Amino acid sequence: MLFRSPDMLKAINNAVQVYRHIDLEQVKDISVFKAMKEMNSPEVKRGIGFLMTFIKNIARASNKLTEEKKRS
Repeated sequence: MLFRSPDMLKAINNAVQVYRHIDLEQVKDISVFKAMKEMNSPEVKRGIGFLMTFIKNIARASNKLTEEKKRS
């Protein structure tokens, strides 16, 4: 099953740990231009790549579950 994968559990745990260490009081608003400039950094590029892959995989899994339900 999708959510029992050790790699998935590690990724979720890592995301929770990162979120815990972000001081939300220190997060600043940024302009669209600043966001565009930040998109040139390797960290942001990798993060965007991760998010796109994650979203695609969620959509595939959701579609697969929907198809399985239709067949049942």
